[in-house]
Amino acid sequence: MSINNTPQKTSIFFDESSIYASTAKKIDPEVIPEEKARAIIYSEGFFSQMDGKEMKISMLNTYEKNYKVISYIDSEEAGADVGKLLFKEASGMPVFRDLGTALAQAGRAPKYFVFSDYTESCLKPGSTERNELTEKEKRLIIRVLEYGINVVIGLHESLNKDEQIIAACAKKNVVVCGNK
Repeated sequence: MSINNTPQKTSIFFDESSIYASTAKKIDPEVIPEEKARAIIYSEGFFSQMDGKEMKISMLNTYEKNYKVISYIDSEEAGADVGKLLFKEASGMPVFRDLGTALAQAGRAPKYFVFSDYTESCLKPGSTERNELTEKEKRLIIRVLEYGINVVIGLHESLNKDEQIIAACAKKNVVVCGNK
């Protein structure tokens, strides 16, 4: 049985330059696109929970250096402009409340969904040590994979052992990988 690596041309997720080369059984944990690929950043709680404007700017610059960021997801700041949140000046970078809204506004699916290391549930209070994902977040990641979007997340080692995640990756020939 062969796997078709490209969405149908009639699909809203069709992109002739899509990266669908990896398989769920052979995952490179340090995959970063050679040229900037479109990405949605999942940053739930990032703007309101994380202390320090400089730290926020530093993290946003990291995302923008590696990806062509098309939007952020943070339900607490939905409808805001990232520039207004940080600099009081519009930047044109929107914050959406959920994945469905971000994808509807994207025009076409991005290649990557970056699960920020600084989401509210990933940090223990007063620590940089990671918690496990909530069941809701795991379902979100499976949904993203089912859309044929690669997921970048710091917890890739444990997720790549999860049977549901492996099945979702294999079904759409996408990967869960770590960020450099």
